[in-house]
Amino acid sequence: MKILIWLFSILNLGLGTRNMLNVVGVLQTSKYAPQTTLVFGLLFLAMGGGALYLMLAKAQIRPALWISIGPWVLGLAAMVIQLMVGKYP
Repeated sequence: MKILIWLFSILNLGLGTRNMLNVVGVLQTSKYAPQTTLVFGLLFLAMGGGALYLMLAKAQIRPALWISIGPWVLGLAAMVIQLMVGKYP
């Protein structure tokens, strides 16, 4: 399980850093609004860092795994809700 935590946390931290660089203006690769990019950047950075902290400092493996998977579950839920309530032609 530690390998999964490491993989998800590194992926989360990388995506969070990329989103934050888009918000600051260093990168110009985001298609979304700056506010949305900021929210997802903070979400990925906080949950990736929190999972690593729980695993390394507190030795709580199961909560760390759930926290590292958390941004993906929240993102999927947001997309499903948007598809259900969104207005499409």
